[in-house]
Amino acid sequence: MNTEIETLKNEFEGIQNTILPKEETKLEEAFYTKNAEEWLKFINKVDLEHTTTNHNIFDYEIIKNAEAFALGPVFSYNGKTEACSSITCNSLEELKDFLKGKKYIVYYICLQVVTELIDKTDIKDLNITSEIPFYSIGKNPKLRILFRGHILNDT
Repeated sequence: MNTEIETLKNEFEGIQNTILPKEETKLEEAFYTKNAEEWLKFINKVDLEHTTTNHNIFDYEIIKNAEAFALGPVFSYNGKTEACSSITCNSLEELKDFLKGKKYIVYYICLQVVTELIDKTDIKDLNITSEIPFYSIGKNPKLRILFRGHILNDT
């Protein structure tokens, strides 16, 4: 018997026992909720890799039409492990058009300010003498909508 595999299996079972809620949660149905209020509480208390330029969007129409809400980037839904992907749009209306008629699970939606990375040669033109890393200065800011979630297959 491979002791390395047994060790990994035991470690996974230990982790699984600490991350699943204590109530009767089955691994086949984990890390999502169908309760919008529960999801809103979760999303408001968890840092979802947002920086100061990202702001959560809570759109009534998108939330109302969601099949469920993910409580992490990977979840188990209808006995199948699923992962969230990202979709970027230039406007909320563009995102709504994309989601129209689809079954989906929402992890989060946010508004981002996106800038082009500035070139090192442009820094010289700015006469900056401090230790600001060149990659932290952007130009040509644009707003975009980021949808993190999962589009369900109809089959």
